[in-house]
Amino acid sequence: MKNLYQLLFYLFLLCTAACDKEDDLAIMPTPRPTPTPNPNPNPPTYDNASPVVTIFEPIQDDSYLAIGKIWIYAQATDDVNVDTMSLFLIDPAGARKSIDLQPTGVNEPNRLKTISQFLVHDITTSGKYSIMVEAKDRTGKISSKSVSINIIAEPLSKLDYKKAFMATGWYESMGCCSLGWDVNTFNYGMYSIINKYSWDYYLEPSLIQEFGLDFVGNSQLWSKWDTNKNEDLEYSELEQGLNELGFFERWDKNQDELLTEEEIADGVGILWDVNKDNVVSANEFERKLIRYFLT
Repeated sequence: MKNLYQLLFYLFLLCTAACDKEDDLAIMPTPRPTPTPNPNPNPPTYDNASPVVTIFEPIQDDSYLAIGKIWIYAQATDDVNVDTMSLFLIDPAGARKSIDLQPTGVNEPNRLKTISQFLVHDITTSGKYSIMVEAKDRTGKISSKSVSINIIAEPLSKLDYKKAFMATGWYESMGCCSLGWDVNTFNYGMYSIINKYSWDYYLEPSLIQEFGLDFVGNSQLWSKWDTNKNEDLEYSELEQGLNELGFFERWDKNQDELLTEEEIADGVGILWDVNKDNVVSANEFERKLIRYFLT
C-alpha cells in the first residue's frame, strides 16, 4: 500500500512539472524579427567650400567720372548654396560704405547669385576707390573680392576730352565685347545715345535732327533716313542711315572690323573738334558729352 502511495506521489510531481513547462512555453514572448535599416531619403549635404566671388565689371584700375556710369557686374557661386551677397564702396581712406543691391529679375539656382547694376554714389573727391563684393553661404563661410578704380570728380571743363570720354563708363555700360564692337553692336550703341527714352523704341524726328547737328552738322537726317516715308523710323532704316555716315569704317583705324573704346573716343573727338585745332575744348564737348554719354 505504501508503495502505491509513493507511486501516485511521483506521478503527481511529474504531472505538475509537465504542466509548469507547458505554461512557461505558453507565456514565452514571440521573438521580433530584426528590423531592416531604412536609409535616410534626404541625407544631409555637407557644405565644405567657401563661396567663390568673381567681379566682371568694373575692370581693375579703370577710370570713371564721378558723374558717369559705374557698371557693377559680379557673381558668387558655392558648392551648395549662396545665402547672401553684399556690395561695398571703399574710399581712399579705407572707409567702407554699403551699397543697396537692386534685384536682377532673374531666377537663379541656389548655388549662384548675381549683382548687375549701376553704382549709385555721392562721390565728390577724386581718388582711388575700391568696389568690394562679399558672399556668404548658409553655413556662415564668407568670401570677398575687390577691384580698385580711379574716380575723377573734377569739372568736365578741366579735363582732357579723350580722358573724359573714356571715363564716362558708357562703353562698359553697354556690356559687350571687351576686345571691341562689331558694326551691329556699334549701331546699337549709337541708337542708345540718340534715343532719350530707352523704354520706348519710337524715335522722334527731333532726336534725329539733334543728333545730325551734333555729329555731322546736318539737321535733315530724318527725311533722308525715313526711306519709306511712313513717319516712323524702323531700326533697319536707322542702321542703313548710320552705315551711310561711314563712322564705323573711318574710326576703325587698324581695319580689324572691331571698334575699341579708344577708337570710338578718337572718332567722336574728330567730329567735335569744331575749329579743327586737334583739341576738343570744353565748350565744344561738355554739353554733348553730358547729353549723349552721361544721361
